[in-house]
Amino acid sequence: MKKIVLLAIVTSLFFSCATDDAIRTLPVLVFQGNLVLKTQAEVNAFGAQGYNVIDGALYIGDPFVETNTPVPSDITDLSPLNTITSVVRQLEIQSNPLLTSLNGLSNLSVVSGLIVNDNENLTSLDGLSGLHFIEGNSILTGQNVFIGGVISLLDNPSLTSVEGLSNINPQVLSRVSVNTTGLASLAGLENITNVATLQIINNDNLASLAALQGLSGIDTTVFIFNNDILTNYCILQAPLQNNPELTIYNVSENQFNPTLQNIIDGNCSQ
Repeated sequence: MKKIVLLAIVTSLFFSCATDDAIRTLPVLVFQGNLVLKTQAEVNAFGAQGYNVIDGALYIGDPFVETNTPVPSDITDLSPLNTITSVVRQLEIQSNPLLTSLNGLSNLSVVSGLIVNDNENLTSLDGLSGLHFIEGNSILTGQNVFIGGVISLLDNPSLTSVEGLSNINPQVLSRVSVNTTGLASLAGLENITNVATLQIINNDNLASLAALQGLSGIDTTVFIFNNDILTNYCILQAPLQNNPELTIYNVSENQFNPTLQNIIDGNCSQ
């Protein structure tokens, strides 16, 4: 049922701006199954086919599918993929040391999860400015909150902006993980309204979490570790108040490390 609903959203979005003539001449092309693109040649060849929907996951780079050790790709240009409007499962961009931008994915509007890992020269997510929905597999938590997809940003040391995600609709997510980036701000994540797990780790330039201004609830886990200049957590006060479901709170090895009660009481910055 989840898959049917997501495909319905995809089809609606694809046709929403089309004329009747365009609808007759531009059918939606659906690729069935998971797709792995490990080289620039594979990106070019697949892009030439003009698919609009990936009815599975899309892996750009090495997703550990075939080996336990990723092989860095030679991918530098995603523009051949500019016809893709949706990915029914997750979009995973991993181990692309030559990739500096995600330009070429601007027509992508729906994914079930966003995983961007180990892209050492990627500087921003601006190429994802068309992304509106991150629709994961829904589950029911103890607070009757439906949890959606995942945003995972790991080992992207040159990443200085996630403002490309600023157009996503208000989102309830299972996990937001920002780990080992060059980010000084989380601007772009303002529309995240609820998460089950929040992980902020090893971000040397991050001093404040203020950009998480839309966050109204954190269900189970807060793990904020080893952010050298992080001193301001006040945006988490409201999400953490009156939350009996929270089971893990670990804030340590940052410049300022308030306890859970500190944040609730308003002693949340230094």
